[in-house]
Amino acid sequence: MQPKPFFMQNQFKEAAMLERSRQTVLNSADWLTVAQIAERTGSNQASLHELFGQWVRERRIFTICRDDVDYFPGYGLDAGAGWQPFKGLRTVLEVFGDARDGWGLAYWFLSANSFLEWE
Repeated sequence: MQPKPFFMQNQFKEAAMLERSRQTVLNSADWLTVAQIAERTGSNQASLHELFGQWVRERRIFTICRDDVDYFPGYGLDAGAGWQPFKGLRTVLEVFGDARDGWGLAYWFLSANSFLEWE
């Protein structure tokens, strides 16, 4: 058996690192599908899907996609206010604009930084 070329070895390592980091994100918080939110709120899943899609476009919330399923960060939703996105989240998402995708945003929120006060 021939050894794998160096660049292929690096690609495999990078893929493994990416998978580990994504798993860390998924394990770090409550990530909810529209179906789960509909179940918790007793709402119609189709109308919630449309509403959450609008919120994503308005940068009020973000998603990560895993296996063709969108997940919303539970920490971004205020259960006491009918599962509306927290208002402060929009400010952060607008600052990032298109510079980060959902996974990039999730990594940022997971990381320890002085911009977040979780008190």
